[in-house]
Amino acid sequence: MSTVEFGSTPFIGWRCWKLMLPAYIGDANGTCIWEPQTRQDAYCRFNDRAFHPHAAPQFDCTCGIHAARTLDDLLRMGYTHGRYAVVGTVALWGKVVECENGFRAQFAYPTELFYNFKPKTLNNQAQELVAADLLAFRIGMRYGVACTVRAFESDQMSFTPASPALVASKRKTRLQKPAVAL
Repeated sequence: MSTVEFGSTPFIGWRCWKLMLPAYIGDANGTCIWEPQTRQDAYCRFNDRAFHPHAAPQFDCTCGIHAARTLDDLLRMGYTHGRYAVVGTVALWGKVVECENGFRAQFAYPTELFYNFKPKTLNNQAQELVAADLLAFRIGMRYGVACTVRAFESDQMSFTPASPALVASKRKTRLQKPAVAL
């Protein structure tokens, strides 16, 4: 483990967020919304206890904004939050503590997002994919980063695009339905 002060060149890590409707991302516990167009600042949740107050992250604490080094590291840690997971890359800067499988940082902001599409039923996959695509578009617009729909398969430890058949049927459905106002 090492601590690095970075100012202009961020680390890039992987993390997942919980989808907070209508189109926000929140931390994995769903207790904190990441504000759009604003950097996320780390804090130590132990500061209000008997510990000595300190700025996050600190080398001998677990505080900071966590991110895995790679997508495989993130998947091995079990961060797949069901149907409404948003997974992506995050820029980390300020004070950064480098750990075995990732980082803890002082500041962070998402750089690319993937909405984890898992259809509820087989009967309505095309309609659900259209809705997921619209939601991904809204998330991307809100945060100013690319957000695409992906089908996440944790048992294969892969992160693959939605099936070509679903994408084709989505395009056909889009032509048949009126545009939805954002």
